Amino acid sequence: MSLLTAAPAHAAERPAAGPVAVHQQAVTAAQQRSVLQYWTPERIAALTTPTSGNPPTSGPDGAPWTNGGALPGTVGRLFFTDHGEDSSCTATVIRSANRSTVVTAGHCVNNTDLLGDNNQWATKEMFVPGYHDGHAPYGKFVGRMGVVGSTWLANDQQHAQTYDAYDQAFVVLNPDERGQRAQDAVGTAQRIGFDRPGDVPSDSLGYPRASADPAREGLPEYTGERLAYCSGTAREYPGTVEFPEPPGLFGPP
Repeated sequence: MSLLTAAPAHAAERPAAGPVAVHQQAVTAAQQRSVLQYWTPERIAALTTPTSGNPPTSGPDGAPWTNGGALPGTVGRLFFTDHGEDSSCTATVIRSANRSTVVTAGHCVNNTDLLGDNNQWATKEMFVPGYHDGHAPYGKFVGRMGVVGSTWLANDQQHAQTYDAYDQAFVVLNPDERGQRAQDAVGTAQRIGFDRPGDVPSDSLGYPRASADPAREGLPEYTGERLAYCSGTAREYPGTVEFPEPPGLFGPP
């Protein structure tokens, strides 16, 4: 349900990092209106997993976020189209000079098809901070620019050890319809750290639409409608025998 975070690795373990790749998204006022009009309540509802009707359940592998505070406002749901298909991810408002930047996964901004071909930039990016149950308490912000590491553009879905360490992206947002920038609308932002240890206590938050545990499928925190989280000391994720991951990727315990 969450993004893996990358800790430092030796240069020999990964290809040399190149310059970033930048892609213009909705720039003009007309383009921004088009994105807002595209994401109707019906389209957003179609990205919701049917509920099982069972109440929320807290467990070591995930729980609904009920702690309140400023954090839920900085985390939100990012809607976009991937190869023409509607989709969504989690993104977080981070401190930035433009007060309008969120961080998310690389595949939420640029991706290939399921065969690893036909690389395309996502379109119709719209970020909703604090999203819950179809509500946008802080407004809606249309993506203006997508930024990924240029190495990620070569991702072929077949060589996770080479490319998954670059599966991060930033989206620079337009002001909302009231002219507010995202950080100002939310009232705060998260700091982002680079080259920090991975095996430290942490919270991982997101809007999952599925669970690895069949008994938890369809619970409110696994439909995409509410913020869920895992908490504990992060562990390095090696991947599987068939799909090993690069060293330095840490995720929920």
